[in-house]
Amino acid sequence: MKTAAKKEMKGLPGARSAGAGVAWPKCQAVAGLLSAALCLAAVGAEAPAPAEGAAIALDDEDQPVTLPLAKAAETPSEDPLESALKTLPEGSGEEASVSQPPASYGTPTRLEDTMRMADGDAPARLGAVQPPVERAKKIRLSLESGVVYDDNIFLKSKDKQSDVIYRVSPQFRFALGDADARQASYVKLDYRPDIFIFQKNDGENSLDHDAAVSGQWTQARLTLGGQVRYQRMSGSSIDLSDRVQRDRYTAGVNGSYGWGSRTSVETSFKWSSERYAESGYADFDEWHHDTFFVYALSAKTRVAAGYGWGRLEVDGQGAQKFQQALARVETELSGKLSVQARGGAEFRTTDSGDSTTPVFGAAVNYKAAEGTTLALHGERSVEASGAQAGQNYSRTSVGAEIRQRMTERFVLSLDGGVDNYAYAQAGAENAAGRGTEKSYYIRPGVSYALKENMRAEAWYGYRRTDGSGADDEYSVNQAGFNFRVDF
Repeated sequence: MKTAAKKEMKGLPGARSAGAGVAWPKCQAVAGLLSAALCLAAVGAEAPAPAEGAAIALDDEDQPVTLPLAKAAETPSEDPLESALKTLPEGSGEEASVSQPPASYGTPTRLEDTMRMADGDAPARLGAVQPPVERAKKIRLSLESGVVYDDNIFLKSKDKQSDVIYRVSPQFRFALGDADARQASYVKLDYRPDIFIFQKNDGENSLDHDAAVSGQWTQARLTLGGQVRYQRMSGSSIDLSDRVQRDRYTAGVNGSYGWGSRTSVETSFKWSSERYAESGYADFDEWHHDTFFVYALSAKTRVAAGYGWGRLEVDGQGAQKFQQALARVETELSGKLSVQARGGAEFRTTDSGDSTTPVFGAAVNYKAAEGTTLALHGERSVEASGAQAGQNYSRTSVGAEIRQRMTERFVLSLDGGVDNYAYAQAGAENAAGRGTEKSYYIRPGVSYALKENMRAEAWYGYRRTDGSGADDEYSVNQAGFNFRVDF
């Protein structure tokens, strides 16, 4: 059941987040005309199709990143069908660590993400389309636009509200050094504003931001890196069950040092913070550290053992402390099959007592044939609830995506999976719990390369969530179109 404060906030179907609504007259028409103009500019183009993809184990930017583990509330789980409108992926700009395994393909979390297109030709999260491979430039500019019909924008079990949502998102990157492969020194700046325009519920119009500065320095056997990132978000989520404006701040440093031909040590420190624009939601700060000792069994297989610890502070609640015993393996079993996995146990102390939770993140990637790729992913983590103050939830996700290149220009994709949210008391006071919620999703799509630097996608998404209370059960249907051009 939702909290009383949450029900009061959602009492009116058209209720909007404080500071999130921006009334822009005639913006819908402007966004529609812009999308049409971009598409017309691409018709009839003669150009080769994008290059057959980078390794599917890499993230949306074809860069290695850390597998998600039980870093409480590091990436608050948000509505997966809310992920199709963005291009700069969630997690882009993460601190670089050339020795860390790639991220698993987690469930996309926001409508904003469903409406975006992912970089590279690798299987991407729900809602992602692959734009052409970017050329090596110090300055990169791109423009993405999209439109989606959503039959349940507030994730309600009753009195659903539908709307047509337009999105325009210019993107800018400035980079020096080896910012793509991240094997040598580099520095880069990424910025993406996202303009969302609702055709009927104009009080939900928003201007979101995603800005990150990251860098890496390498010298002989030593690698040092760091990143700072700011995000303004206004979408709905499975945990929040409403469109809520919030600010997310992250900062981190990492390093690795190798000795001999097979051994190395890696360490990282990260701080993250979530701040909500409305009262009734639980702000938090989290600090996390881990260290791994790595051994290369062969040129294609590495194993590692590590230890992590952290501290989570949720407003109005006592501090939570946790430790993690971790192991990691990365291997390429053949030219077609690769496996990355990281897991272990987390030991957490809260005001309500101690708990032990298995945590993991894994990705299996298989190139079945020329033009056919399959990606499997799974993860489990412990996160703080923003809607239920004094509660954590364990999120377990499994999913798969298959991509089939039909011609040089056409690519078909099918993504699906299930997410399980198990809520548990973490504060000293007994808050009304939400029990367990299970969510299923599926997303077919088709993309077409109009030019070497232009791509369009049409997609459909369906999600159903079943919870312990009537208010926690709902379904969402979405259908959309995305277009992207790189300059």
